[in-house]
Amino acid sequence: MMSNLPDPILQSFQSLWISATNIDFGPELASSRTPEEFVATINHVLQNHRGKKLNRFRLFFCPFDMFLPDIENWIAFAVSKGVEELELDLSMGYDPSTGEFTNGGHPLKLPEFLFKCKSLTNLRLSHCDFCPPPDFRGLNGLQSLSLSYVSITDDMLHFMVANCPLLDSLSLKSCLNLKSIKVSGQDIQIQRLTVTGCWNAWEMEICAPRLRSFVYYGEHIFGDSSPNVPSLEDAFISSIDMESSEPEHDYIKLLSDLSHVKILTVCTATLMCFTIMYEYIPEDLPVLLPNLRELQLLIDLLRSEELAYIYGFFQLCQTPFIEKLFIQLPKRPEDPKDTRYVQEPSDVTFNHLKAIKLSNFKGGMSEMRLVRFLLERAVALETMVLVTPPKVDLKGSINHEQNHSASETTSQNNVDSIFLRGQLSLLPKTSRANVVLCGYLEDDKALTPKHTEYFTDF
Repeated sequence: MMSNLPDPILQSFQSLWISATNIDFGPELASSRTPEEFVATINHVLQNHRGKKLNRFRLFFCPFDMFLPDIENWIAFAVSKGVEELELDLSMGYDPSTGEFTNGGHPLKLPEFLFKCKSLTNLRLSHCDFCPPPDFRGLNGLQSLSLSYVSITDDMLHFMVANCPLLDSLSLKSCLNLKSIKVSGQDIQIQRLTVTGCWNAWEMEICAPRLRSFVYYGEHIFGDSSPNVPSLEDAFISSIDMESSEPEHDYIKLLSDLSHVKILTVCTATLMCFTIMYEYIPEDLPVLLPNLRELQLLIDLLRSEELAYIYGFFQLCQTPFIEKLFIQLPKRPEDPKDTRYVQEPSDVTFNHLKAIKLSNFKGGMSEMRLVRFLLERAVALETMVLVTPPKVDLKGSINHEQNHSASETTSQNNVDSIFLRGQLSLLPKTSRANVVLCGYLEDDKALTPKHTEYFTDF
């Protein structure tokens, strides 16, 4: 039993657990115990809980067959307490590369009583089977739904959208059973929609009059349908590491459908589509984005070819009132043998651009050409921030500690910075912009794009 387990942390906070309205059994607790100890800890806490109301319940665990009755009892406990925010993260031991649990777990089939919970406002599920009972009529109070690696059918997803009248946020991540995604209806209230990594969904239909934020990370699957999103303000469209046949997908049409947005993030595939398709469908170009104020470009490889795509995009996708420009450069170094010259467009000028930030800046030839182009064309520029890549350890993790004991490395970094600053000071510019070069850990994040969490550091 729990009394025999060494658990000083639990004992210290036992008085708080008894009446807690927010209960969090997160990764910190799960990683410090064996599965048997973890289950015993939770059972002890819940058996001694005396609160009448539960605002939030969070669980991080693995759905082992031997503990399924316990997991169902925990969910039943939360439901009985009128839980409003429920998060079931059952991803422990799951390997995305194989699609299997390394510890013998299986996706949890959600108990039927969960679908009768009337108090739910926020529901976050991962590695579950979303299969309601036949008499399920929706969740009238649900405002936010997040599904990650959840088995759900096309019809059930559309049913949820149509029968959760207060739903304003929907997130779908790697829901591989979906063949199509339909988010449509005159009365739906959804304002935020995120779709990432749903590989098998080859059709998407969006008709959401209140939608304000749209994030799509995957291969472009809109086909001939046009998203009906008149209130949309920001959009993230990226297919990095997911595309299979770009630039055949019609990103030109997609951006035309989203031409009223104020904030936009796109990746290399979009830039390439604009440049390459111009000779085939010039009547569709240029695309005008009159409301755009912030633009972010995600570049997964930078060579002379990609530099031409960036120039082509600025020429063929007109953003007359853009104020902020963010460019996420690749961490990998440029090919020193790539010395091809790319002609810069002569008819591109940024009259309202005030701030530019380039991340993963290393000072290569193509990067310096891009910086020079921007400095020459941004007539009202006030600030340009160039952030060098983070240092990573042998496992690829960012080293957040500055270790200056290695004097040779520090000295070399100082020499590189001085050399780069010297090069940058010689570049011509049409404004009095302040050009700042800083390291990854020196960046104060004062200048940060709207979209920061949906793409990998390629």
